Amino acid sequence: MLPGKPQLEQIRCVRADLTDKCEAYRLMVKTYSTFLKVQFKVWSTRPLHREMRGRGVSVGSFFCSGHWILGEELDIACLKNLDNTLHAMRNLDQIRAMIRHYGPTVFFHPGEAYLLSSVSWFFKHGALLYRKDDSVGLAIDSEGFNLPRRGTNDGEYWINLPTDGHKEKVKHGNLESP
Repeated sequence: MLPGKPQLEQIRCVRADLTDKCEAYRLMVKTYSTFLKVQFKVWSTRPLHREMRGRGVSVGSFFCSGHWILGEELDIACLKNLDNTLHAMRNLDQIRAMIRHYGPTVFFHPGEAYLLSSVSWFFKHGALLYRKDDSVGLAIDSEGFNLPRRGTNDGEYWINLPTDGHKEKVKHGNLESP
């Protein structure tokens, strides 16, 4: 039996400019009906853009499907925070203060040869991708788009320093980039 039409106070419409994209996050329920021969899954959702400048607000919504594949884009939305002063949404100054207060302090030995650098700096300055049974390294895209994406270490690939004159520069890193 299907329920009747919901009351107007149970439904809220939100303008599109006040919403942000969501993604499925955690599998909450998974069941299989042998009678219908269908799998039913319930996923929690979270904002797709959660980085420092992300505006999506998780509101406890969920997504149900019998055929959806993880990683597939959802056509559902979450709310978007437009007020930077809300305490739940850290602003840039608050984030920097937290890093200064809680961030690690790194001390290097005076003879340390391998210093820090950002991953993109390391890729841009000659890091090479090697494949098992192949003696020639492949230059890595600065964003890492040409790296293998299987999600596990299968022992087929590894990253190494460049073999040309850039080896020492890359080995010594760039402390400004991380």
